[in-house]
Formats: sequence, C-alpha cells, structure tokens
Amino acid sequence: MINMFAVPDSQRAAVAIVTNPDREVLLQLRDDIAGIVHPGCWGFPGGSLEAGEDPLVAIKRELHEETGMHVKAARPLFELVDALDDGGNGKLLTVFHIHYAGPVQDLVVGEGRELRFFPLSRLPSKVPSHVAEAVSRFLEDSAKPTVAQ
Repeated sequence: MINMFAVPDSQRAAVAIVTNPDREVLLQLRDDIAGIVHPGCWGFPGGSLEAGEDPLVAIKRELHEETGMHVKAARPLFELVDALDDGGNGKLLTVFHIHYAGPVQDLVVGEGRELRFFPLSRLPSKVPSHVAEAVSRFLEDSAKPTVAQ
C-alpha cells in the first residue's frame, strides 16, 4: 500500500470516472503531440494537483477546465499508480466517480481533441493501462451487493 502522505503533490493527480444514465464512461481524446502524457490516447478527464491542493478540489477544477462541467458531488473510489514510462516514473492517481445526466453536447472541449461517452464494457483500443484498470475495478465494485444494516 502506498503512503499517500509521502507522495509529493507534484507526483499526484485526480481523475474522474464520469458515467451517464446509460452506464457509459466519458473519455477525453488527448492531443497527439510530443511532450504530453499519453498523447493520442483516450483518457479520463483530470490532472495534476497544484501545490497544497486537495484531490477533491483538484478534480472539480480540472473537470471545469477540461469539460466546462460544474461538479457538485464526487465520490472518491480508490488510488492507483499511472506508470508514465519504463523508468518507473509515474503519478499517484486519486480516482473519483461522478454521475453526469446531461447530454455530451453540453460539454466543452477545453483540453484535448474530443469528449465522448463509451460503454463501460467496450473501451476504445487506445487507452492507457490505468484507464482499463480503473474501469475494471469500478465495474467490480459496482457489481458487489449492498448490505443493509
């Protein structure tokens, strides 16, 4: 288990699994230019934490910047590592779930080339490994029965 307090903010990011009522996930097609993380791939909206920033504040800020979405509620799900290169460099991602009921046409492409909803069971072929892992964990967690107390 990773001690999240030992990871500097510069190596942390917040991303969101944004789902709609049709159980589809919102992905962003990243620009295909050198120097950015995962160029030309479909990924979650989100981004790096600013110095001293809480992951919840970061995901709300990033979603507004990247999609125009005003997030009122975001549920933290889990943390995972996005291995950015073979040298062991990466970021610790805090993954949130956000439910979005509006049409994709109301979203604004603030970064990247496109925003699109995909069925959770059929992701596009060009996704980073952390996206596939996060969706798999999300589906496993949502399939677990809820126990009433």
